[in-house]
Amino acid sequence: MNYKVYISEKADQDFDKISDYIAEHIGTDRSLEYIQRLRKRAKNIFSLFPNACTKYGENRFFVLDNYIAIYTVNEALKKVRVIMIAHQSLNYQSELNKRR
Repeated sequence: MNYKVYISEKADQDFDKISDYIAEHIGTDRSLEYIQRLRKRAKNIFSLFPNACTKYGENRFFVLDNYIAIYTVNEALKKVRVIMIAHQSLNYQSELNKRR
């Protein structure tokens, strides 16, 4: 059974920031295409294999290219909630603590 994947408002903002950064460096069209592919990959992976990724505490972590997707799984409701998308080089742990 597939899980329903939800992107939190903060994770949506993360995607927007990534898109803005990429647009600034390589162009808007490529940025939009990349973010669209990244979102689609995340949703496909999390809907089919939500528990296959590394778990730390209540969160799961999955590497998407140069980014880390942080999400939670609700088994009872068969839902995945993406709470953060962060570049691997950033201190995402401190930002994650702020979002709780």
